[in-house]
Amino acid sequence: MAESTGVIPTHSDPRVLLLAGLGLTSVAVTLTLPAIHQRGSDHNFADTRGFRHLPNALNVLSNIPFLIVGALGLAFVSRPSPPFFASWERGPAAVLLFALFLTAFGSAYYHWNPNDRSLFWDRLPGTPLGMGAPGT
Repeated sequence: MAESTGVIPTHSDPRVLLLAGLGLTSVAVTLTLPAIHQRGSDHNFADTRGFRHLPNALNVLSNIPFLIVGALGLAFVSRPSPPFFASWERGPAAVLLFALFLTAFGSAYYHWNPNDRSLFWDRLPGTPLGMGAPGT
């Protein structure tokens, strides 16, 4: 395993430019591809019971823990001196916690009205979570 020098690469570092170029190329190629539609049965949940005016109530309400943990985590990293090993760790932690916070809203919206369009909003905030900790 390579030993870390502790130096964060800058925007003029060739590795950063290569990574940015690959990222932009990936986005450009993805935007040219046709949409991938889900089967209609993919949106059928095992539990579709509603509560008052809330359809798929338990599916929607199951996102409350994401909201709570995301909000508490953001409050923690925004404090003046939470215990991080290095100061740069605060940024990636904030990105992940904010994504977790937004996941609550995107997933609740999808489960409220499950279809291909709302599925996008379910998956979008979770993307940084699936990538792992950016910057580490």
